[in-house]
Amino acid sequence: MTTATNIRNFINRTSNNLKYAQRILLYAVPGWGKTSFGANFKKPLFLMSRGETGLITLAGNSLVPETDYIQPLDAWSDFIDALRMIEAEGSDHSTLVLDVLNGFERLCHEHVCEKLYKGDWGPSGFSAFNKGYESALNELVICQSLLDRIRIKHNITILMLCHSQIRSFEPPFGTPYKVYAPQVHEKTWGVFKGWADIVMFGNFFEDETTRKKNSAKQTRVLYTQQTMAWDAKHRHGLSPEIYLPEGPAAAVQEFRNALIQGHQNNQPKEQENAAA
Repeated sequence: MTTATNIRNFINRTSNNLKYAQRILLYAVPGWGKTSFGANFKKPLFLMSRGETGLITLAGNSLVPETDYIQPLDAWSDFIDALRMIEAEGSDHSTLVLDVLNGFERLCHEHVCEKLYKGDWGPSGFSAFNKGYESALNELVICQSLLDRIRIKHNITILMLCHSQIRSFEPPFGTPYKVYAPQVHEKTWGVFKGWADIVMFGNFFEDETTRKKNSAKQTRVLYTQQTMAWDAKHRHGLSPEIYLPEGPAAAVQEFRNALIQGHQNNQPKEQENAAA
């Protein structure tokens, strides 16, 4: 900010009409349907990390609508170049889907290991005192910055998909226990969890009726609030659990409905705060 004669020249005021495209991070258990969920967002463009060909398989079996994608990216530099092209040239897509975060994290770590540690993954290189993971944060922030410029400049929603894992959590006080967690290093997760507007965990819900019938059918659920068993957050007045109907298109529509309802739920609070 340059020197000004009046600070009022730089003051903006928030309003309900000021909205940016969303930053959504979804991690889920295997088989939940992350890719088909993303393919049913509005006008998606997929960027896929090395080895992530689920979209192509689903499309070949007519399980997703026709979806634009870039061939799976083999290197971190290719990924960053793709983001820079989208940021510079724009796109007629409404959603940019990254499939998957843990795959792109691997490309980032490979890039950093080769660039800074001469390909040494051992205790005298990348793995020494977590130095490699710390060094990778610079690259991840570059990625984050590009994604923000894409969503603000071109009004494109960012949907980041990630695999999940079960790992041990050791609380400061108490006995360690198992939790669901994204399949990325905690430093990577710290960067993107804090950045995202919505972080959701996808799992299956099996009710008593389903268990009695010994049915293989399970209801997919989006968990939107943090508990002792998983990480999540949002800024949209969402229900803690969003139960999804069968079929990815219907599931995405239910998520959209939940966002609309959440916004409506927030309206009285906003008006009450304004009156105060």
